[in-house]
Amino acid sequence: MATGANARPAEETAAAAPPAADTASVAQASSLLETMGFEDVLRQMMVLVNDQTLPEEPREDGDKALLQRWMAATKLQAVAAQTAQRLAGQASTAQLDEALRYFRSPAGQTELSCVRDSAATPAVSTCIEQRGGQAQLQAHRAFAESAIENTIGDVLGDSFGPELFAAASAALDGDAALKRDVARYCKRRPTGLCAMVGAAPAEAGS
Repeated sequence: MATGANARPAEETAAAAPPAADTASVAQASSLLETMGFEDVLRQMMVLVNDQTLPEEPREDGDKALLQRWMAATKLQAVAAQTAQRLAGQASTAQLDEALRYFRSPAGQTELSCVRDSAATPAVSTCIEQRGGQAQLQAHRAFAESAIENTIGDVLGDSFGPELFAAASAALDGDAALKRDVARYCKRRPTGLCAMVGAAPAEAGS
């Protein structure tokens, strides 16, 4: 399952309304996203992409904890609903069924655990082999070649855009202490996530 690698700049994803999809397909897509832990994956993507964007900038011990606190305060239900609409519009019922079966299987569950722990583990395929053995690795490789796996990666990448950044900005407006701490962080590291969300010091207060 792709995460940060498929994240796209906001200017590339702003946009188009998701294709229309029937209620049953949207419910099925929502179930798939819930099975995948979509909201937690999205929060993790935000932190990881921020780190990848700022590899050379100085960090302090509490930086990652602050970013995780910020992401934990970010409400993603609306983003998840919009993502389910997009996914249902781009994938067939059979493909959604295939993805649900995979991510509910032992191999899929192992993959999800490896993605969650990606900051502390080797490459996902290596992690799956270590945790689940050859059979799970083969199942992972087979699913990785499916059309729905590519669609999921694209849709996850599309979710990393204006809707997500607006939700992260709203989290600051709802927590004065968090807003103050993020403003201090963004004054020191104004690019990366701070620039994406628009949490520049002048806007976030001091």
